[in-house]
Amino acid sequence: MTAPPARTLLRGKGNPAAVLTDEKVRRLKQQQRNGADLAMLAAEYGISLSHVARIVDGKYWGHVE
Repeated sequence: MTAPPARTLLRGKGNPAAVLTDEKVRRLKQQQRNGADLAMLAAEYGISLSHVARIVDGKYWGHVE
């Protein structure tokens, strides 16, 4: 019996369903460091508040500084 093919995770902008780009994530992180409210950032970028929080924490888009 052969093993199923390994799945490759498409990270960041490599994922065709990605809403953000590396540049947008850099800008979002910079705005947060400058004191922007997470809810405001979520609305501005069209993503959920929890997604913004995970980006800021480095759980999502951790490969982008």
